Amino acid sequence: MVDSNLGPILIKDYSAEDLDEHLTVHLNKTLNTMQLSGDGGVIDSDMGFLDFTEKK
Repeated sequence: MVDSNLGPILIKDYSAEDLDEHLTVHLNKTLNTMQLSGDGGVIDSDMGFLDFTEKK
């Protein structure tokens, strides 16, 4: 799990070595995509997102 400006995000264990300590997610409203960035720059310009919360 890593912290971001969205809150804690679950990741696969082997992905941790590729991520920076400070992560941010930005919404590109023009393209309706999310961009994941770290201290070193853009990590993923079109990040996928899965919502595991229960629907009410």
